[in-house]
Amino acid sequence: MAMSGTGAAPLEFTTPLTSLIGREREARAARNLLLDPAVHLLTLTGPGGVGKTRLALEVLSEAEAATGARSLVVSLAAVRDHKLVVPAVARALDLRDQGERPLLERVIAVLGLGPALLLLDNMEQVIDAAPDVVELLASCPKLRILATSRIPLRVAGEQEFPVQPLDVAAPNSALDDLRASSAVILFTQRAQAVRPDFRLTDDNAAPVATICERLDGLPLAIELAAARSRLLAPRALLARLDQRLALLTSGPRDAPARQRTMRDAIAWSDSLLSPPLRQLFRQLSVFVGGWTLDAAEAVVDPDLVAELDGGVFGGVAALVENSLVDESDQPDGEPRFRILETIREYALEQFESSPEVTTIHRRHAAWCLQLAEDCEARVRSGDAGTWIEYVEREHGNIRGALSWLLESTDPADRTTAEMLTGALAYFWYMHSHISEARAWSERVIAGGGSGGSYAKVLWSASYFALTQHDFAWAQRHGEAALSMFERTGDLGGIALSRYTLGLLASESGSYDEASHLIGSSIPSLEQANTPVWMANALNSLGFVAYQQGDLERAEQLIESSLLVLRDNMILWSEGHSYSNLARIARDRGDYPRAAMLYARSMTIRAGFGEREGVASNLRGLGIIAALTGRPEHAARLLGAADGLRESLGVSIQPLGIARHERTIAAIRAQLTPEPFEAAWAAGKSLRFEDSVAEGSSFAAELMRPADEPENSVSEDRADHYGLSPRELDILRLVTANRSTAEIAEELFISPRTVTTHLTSIYNKLGFNTRVAAARFAMEHDLA
Repeated sequence: MAMSGTGAAPLEFTTPLTSLIGREREARAARNLLLDPAVHLLTLTGPGGVGKTRLALEVLSEAEAATGARSLVVSLAAVRDHKLVVPAVARALDLRDQGERPLLERVIAVLGLGPALLLLDNMEQVIDAAPDVVELLASCPKLRILATSRIPLRVAGEQEFPVQPLDVAAPNSALDDLRASSAVILFTQRAQAVRPDFRLTDDNAAPVATICERLDGLPLAIELAAARSRLLAPRALLARLDQRLALLTSGPRDAPARQRTMRDAIAWSDSLLSPPLRQLFRQLSVFVGGWTLDAAEAVVDPDLVAELDGGVFGGVAALVENSLVDESDQPDGEPRFRILETIREYALEQFESSPEVTTIHRRHAAWCLQLAEDCEARVRSGDAGTWIEYVEREHGNIRGALSWLLESTDPADRTTAEMLTGALAYFWYMHSHISEARAWSERVIAGGGSGGSYAKVLWSASYFALTQHDFAWAQRHGEAALSMFERTGDLGGIALSRYTLGLLASESGSYDEASHLIGSSIPSLEQANTPVWMANALNSLGFVAYQQGDLERAEQLIESSLLVLRDNMILWSEGHSYSNLARIARDRGDYPRAAMLYARSMTIRAGFGEREGVASNLRGLGIIAALTGRPEHAARLLGAADGLRESLGVSIQPLGIARHERTIAAIRAQLTPEPFEAAWAAGKSLRFEDSVAEGSSFAAELMRPADEPENSVSEDRADHYGLSPRELDILRLVTANRSTAEIAEELFISPRTVTTHLTSIYNKLGFNTRVAAARFAMEHDLA
C-alpha cells in the first residue's frame, strides 16, 4: 500500500495503463535483488527511452505484493536542484516544511516506521543528492530504495542494474520467431493502439523487425515509430528511417516532455554532460559501428583530450556511465564501444555543425588508412588471419571514411580515398566483398587521377571485375593501369598488371598469350619481394598448363607455388593451389585424393573468410560425388555451392559452365525430379559453417577405406603426436570448421575447456592457428 506521513488518505501513484512487454526476466531479477537483505539501494541504469521507469514501477509493484511493505513513488523529472530532492520526498509523504525540525529528520521519522519501498525516478540530473539517499538508508534499516538514473549514484552499497534494449529477432527469422520477439510484440501492440486492424503477417513481419533493429530495440523509439502506423505501412515507415529523429515525434501528451520525442529524450542526457564530455560525445559519433580505445585516441582532438579528466579513457568511461555509450568485449578481451544508432544520429547532427567536423573526419580517415595499410603489409607477409578479422570489425568505419573522402572537394582527400581503396584490395578479396570493392573503386576512378595510388585502384578494380567475369571492363582498366604504372616506373605495379592481363587472356582461351604475360611477371614479382603474388603467378601459370592439357607441367608449377607460400608462411593463399591440384587429381581419376585436396583448400579458405573460394570447392566436391555415383551427395553439395554463390552475387567461371551443366545432367539421370530438388534445396539452405562441414564429411567418407568404421582414426597416429582422445575429438571438429562455442556444445564441455585443449593441440603439433592445425590433421589422416 502507499504511505503517508499524516494518517490522512494515502498518496496514490499512477498505475501504468500499458502492459510491460519483454521485461519479465528483468523484472523478476530486479525484484529479487531489491528484496535481497544485502541490497538496500538498487539503481536501474540505461539510456533515455530504454524503459527504466516502466520497469521500476513493475518491480516496485511486485516487491510490494511480495512483502506487504509500504511504497512511495517520487518523480524527480522536474527537479533540477539536488537540494530539492528531500523536499520532493517530503511532499510525496504529505509532510509540510514548517517548524524548526529539519525536513530530512522528519522524512526519516516516517520512512523508519517499518518496512518501506521508495522509488526515486530520474536521479540523473540531481545526482549530487546521493549523500541524502545514503543518510536515509543509514537511518532507516528497513527501507529499500529503488532508483532510476542514466548514471549510477556511485555510493557505497549501491547495486547497479543496467536495463538493456529489448531483444530483436533477425528480420529473416521465421514468422513465429518474429512474433515471439519482445521488440516486435511492442511495435505490434502500439501499432494496434492507433490502427486496430494492424496484424503481423508474412508480408510485413520482416520490415517490422528491421524497424525494431534499426531503432536498437529502444522501447520509446519503437513506440514512437509504431504510432506512425496510423498513416504508414511498415515498408513505408522503414523507408523513412534514415531520418529517425524527425520521424520519432508525437509521443503521448501525458508523457513527460522529455519523452514525447526521441530527440528530447537524448537531448536531456546530453544537457547533463560537462562541455568537454559533450564535445567528446559529438566527436565519437564519427565512428560507424563502434571503436576501440586506441582508435579513439587516434581520432579525438588532442586539445580536447587534455581537457578530459582521465584523458580518452576517462571520457569514454564517463559516457558509458551516462548511458550514452555501450561497452562490449572483443574476442581478444579488449573493450569495444559504440553509440546506439538512434542516439548516434543525434550526436552526429551536433557534430556535423561543429567547427571541428572537417579535422575529425580527416583524423578518422587517416586512422582507417593506417589500419588498411598495416593489414595489407601483414597479408603480403603471410600474417593474414588476425588482421583481416580486425579490418572486418572496422568495416563500418572504413565505409564511413570512404564516403566522406569521396564527397570532399579537397584534392588531398581524394588522394587519401585512392590510397585507402588501393590498400583494401586484399581485405575485400579475401572476405568476398567483391561487388562492394568494385563499387568503391569505380567511384574513385570516376573522379580521375594520374598518380601511383590511382593506378593501384585501376589495377585492383580490373582484378575485381575479372573475378565477376566482366572481362571487357577488366581488360580496359587493366591496360590503363599498366600504362600508368609504366609511366611512373613502378615495376611491381607493371608485374601485377601483366599478371592480371594474363589471367584475362586465359579466360578468353588465348593460352599462349596468357602463359607469356603471366610468366613475364614472375621475375619482377620476385624482384619486388612480393612472394604472395609470385606464388599466385606460379599457380595461375600451372592452371594455364592444366587448361592446355599438360597435367605434368601444371602439377610442377602449382607445387612450386606451394613451396613459395610455405617458405614464406603464407598459409591463406595455399587454398588456391590445393584447389588446382584437386582438379588435376580429379582428371586423373584419383577421386579420393581430389576430394582430400578440395577439402584441404576449403578448410583454409573458410578459416580466412574466403567464401567465394569455398563455393568453388563445394562445387568441385559435388562433381566428384557425381563421378563416384553419389547423386544425392552431389545435389546437396552443388546446392550448397549455388546458395553460397547467390549470397555473394557471383557466378560460375565461364570455363567451368560446360562441366557444371554436364554434371547436373548426370545427376538428374540418376535421380527422379523430386529427390533431386529436395537434395538441392537442402544443400542450398545450409548455413556457411554447415556447408563446410558437409563438404569435409563427404571428403572424409570418400577417403576412408571400405572396411574402416566411420569414426575410426588410427590410435597409433594420434599417439605418435601425443594427442589424447578428447584432443582428437576437438581436432576433428576444428577440421570441420566448428567454432569454439559449437565444439563446446557438441562435446558437452565449456568453451574455456575447449580453448585449453586447443592450446595443448597447438603446442603438440607446433602450430598457433586453427587453420594450420586443421590442415595438418587432414594431411596426416587425423580427422
